[in-house]
Amino acid sequence: MKHRYASAGVQTIVPDGRTEIVLHLGEPFAEMDPAGRALPQGRALVAGQLTAPLRIASRPGADVVGIRLRTGAAQHLLAMPQSDLTG
Repeated sequence: MKHRYASAGVQTIVPDGRTEIVLHLGEPFAEMDPAGRALPQGRALVAGQLTAPLRIASRPGADVVGIRLRTGAAQHLLAMPQSDLTG
């Protein structure tokens, strides 16, 4: 099945222990579920520490800014426990 994210290809993001703040300025990326379906991300999101690889895809018009935080910094910046952001 072809979807609108197919043109840019799918990337695999491996766990690195970091939390990121992601702002989609253009077309949002999509998370690929195990069945290969593209689930669009929101315009702004906090991506906590991954517990497994994440497959994402972009589409034409994608423009993104990501802020990668040092390990443990998110709990101070976001005033919430790091465990609430995991996964």
